[in-house]
Amino acid sequence: MRCTWIALAALAAAPALPAAQEPAPAEPEAVLTLDARVITVRNGDRVVIDRGRVDGLEVRDRVVLQPLGGRSLPGRVRVVDERSAEVQLADPRARVAVGTRAAVQLPRSRFAAPPAVEPLREPIETAPPAAPEHPPWENDDAEFQPDMPLLVEVDGVRPEARQSLVSGRIYTIANVNKVTGDRFDSFVRAGTDVHYENPFGKGGELRFEGELNHRTTEVGDRVDENRTRLRVDRVSYAWGGTRFERERHEVGRFLQNGVPELGVLDGYEWGRRLAGGHRVGASAGYLPEMTPEMETGQDFALSAYYQWVPDEREEWTALGAYQKSWHNGAADRDLFVARVDRWATEGWDFHGTAWIDYYSSGDEAKGSGPELTRLYASSGRRFASGDGLEFTLTHDRWPEIDRNAFLPVLAEQLADDHRERLAVEGWTWLRRDRRLHGEFGVWLDEDDSGGDVECGLEQLELWIPEGQARGELFVSAGEFSTVGGLRLGYGVQAATSRWDVHYEYSQIDQVGFSSDNDTIEQHRLIFSTDYQSRSGWSVSLHAGGTLWTEEAAVRAGLYIQRTF
Repeated sequence: MRCTWIALAALAAAPALPAAQEPAPAEPEAVLTLDARVITVRNGDRVVIDRGRVDGLEVRDRVVLQPLGGRSLPGRVRVVDERSAEVQLADPRARVAVGTRAAVQLPRSRFAAPPAVEPLREPIETAPPAAPEHPPWENDDAEFQPDMPLLVEVDGVRPEARQSLVSGRIYTIANVNKVTGDRFDSFVRAGTDVHYENPFGKGGELRFEGELNHRTTEVGDRVDENRTRLRVDRVSYAWGGTRFERERHEVGRFLQNGVPELGVLDGYEWGRRLAGGHRVGASAGYLPEMTPEMETGQDFALSAYYQWVPDEREEWTALGAYQKSWHNGAADRDLFVARVDRWATEGWDFHGTAWIDYYSSGDEAKGSGPELTRLYASSGRRFASGDGLEFTLTHDRWPEIDRNAFLPVLAEQLADDHRERLAVEGWTWLRRDRRLHGEFGVWLDEDDSGGDVECGLEQLELWIPEGQARGELFVSAGEFSTVGGLRLGYGVQAATSRWDVHYEYSQIDQVGFSSDNDTIEQHRLIFSTDYQSRSGWSVSLHAGGTLWTEEAAVRAGLYIQRTF
């Protein structure tokens, strides 16, 4: 226990560095984060978000989904359209719902002004018109140098001097599912995300995110579930953290800004940018349970972090964080988070995050000492030709904690359950309008091991200039089952809308079953359309069905959003 308090004290002591050693405030960090929402789920681990080419997205951009369960799901942009993008999640078993929040991380250098273009030929010299007489300029810019930014001497508008502004979104999500026989499910959600800038004339930001949910499940003539819930995901006030103020503060309920991996907090967070761009921060408060009710008050946590950067370009960053929590007053979890990122404009980039739990003698299922409970590491490169290659490694284990953060598991599962997966993905443009891609992965868990492979072809401008077609073959093999099949899709992309049809056939061969049910065939057909107006409206509709050997199911859903 003593080592955990030493670690917390060492990180929290970093803010005490002498202020006299700090230079003038620097420009914001080199990474720009855009909020997004999932508007369509195409195939479990493939989703569509409401950000696209007009927002600066490109293939291979990093996306982190933040579902209610608190377990972030990293992924990469796979296909970019004008106002939407398809994201491939790193975990092929991941399942998310329409409306799930996401954060898109983009290099800020992508939005810098392009360099001046040299003329292709010498301009024709003509006599300039005579300039009218003008009194002498009062400011001769004597301190300006040719290599300095154009507006370096211009003072920006301070946050407290800006006009108050309200922005955000309101949305409605509805899904229905009917299975052959006597099961029917429906789920309706309505929510809002409101961002109020400079509400009190002090330059701060007020944020609210809430949602009203209603679920109904019927089996036969019996209603198994009919429940309505109001959930508040965020209500917070933040101030500081601008080019004029090194320190940032936030109070309320919010996803922690300095280290999102530490989860949602009901409390207070502080952060400070140090000399050279390094950052420190700390937080204190309660951790709400990641359930539909998001109950709070049982788990109190203290955390601190330090982020190191080599220079203000922030091509490399490294972060270390520590969180200590208590469940109903009793010591619970000692969690360390380590994160390394390389945002490369050229060459290979790298993103890796590790969650390490430290156990004491009272943790019977784990025993004393550290354990790597979760790891995500990804490295890839996009070449000048548009081709790309990426490697991804994931690792998961159940942590032993008292907090109600996961589904209940047995002691044997805590001690033994694990899962590792190593995958490599690549793509190449065979010609301007045709791309070949493939992925190969191997995995291992406490009971089984296996592998999966996928190969596909995408054809642009098929039949019509806006048409896009794709086809994929896939196989996944384990000790007890083998799944193989194909996916076909065709879509039409317009300026503000898109239409898609998807078909998937798969065959599941199971070991250890009788000949009557050792093979299951599945056909899935889905129609979807997405529309995004320039006035802020987004509408996504989908309908389809699944046919198994002896059963069938139909489903339909919509997602309507208005941004303001």
